[in-house]
Amino acid sequence: MRILLVEDDPQLGDGLTIGLRQAGFAVDWVKDGNSADHALHAESFDLVVLDLGLPRLSGMEVLTRARSRGQTMPILILTARDATGDKVSGLDAGADDYLVKPIDLDELTARLHAIRDHNDWRRFHSPKNLAMAASVEMAELVEIFQWLSEDESRRLEPAQLEHAGQEIGDVVLYLLLLCSELGLNLEQVVRAKLADSERRFIAPEAPA
Repeated sequence: MRILLVEDDPQLGDGLTIGLRQAGFAVDWVKDGNSADHALHAESFDLVVLDLGLPRLSGMEVLTRARSRGQTMPILILTARDATGDKVSGLDAGADDYLVKPIDLDELTARLHAIRDHNDWRRFHSPKNLAMAASVEMAELVEIFQWLSEDESRRLEPAQLEHAGQEIGDVVLYLLLLCSELGLNLEQVVRAKLADSERRFIAPEAPA
């Protein structure tokens, strides 16, 4: 599940990004309302975790604009505003859930899973479907390099480089989702593979 995290507090945002990725979510983190509004225009997300007290554009305005555009993805408000009136306003504006800081990461993760299951995304995120989606994105990445020479592939034009970055991002996001569905930790999987490769292919140093 791909999440847009909108949080201007660097420490909290960094902690949530790390924690949610370790829980198997694909996370894009932006730090102000304008960036969030732009991301929602340009990209597709399964869910938004949205702070209200944001610079440049308020979280409530981000929420209102998203709903006015007809965007229906679930939006979970995560804010320090604990007044009943704020909760009512947020839910009336179209938020699907409302959590007050400080937040326990386990509770946030559980709520995100509940939203996912309520929307029946699991049937689309089967390991088979995710593996096939990753292979399609990888094939699109290969197309960028297919007719280039070795030297040209190392010196991509700016537009080609941007395109390659987008395709790489898609592949990684699908792999993160696949790991989540299989109960694997991507970092642990990579570390285990590196350790295995070292054992198989790197000869031990001869004793002095």
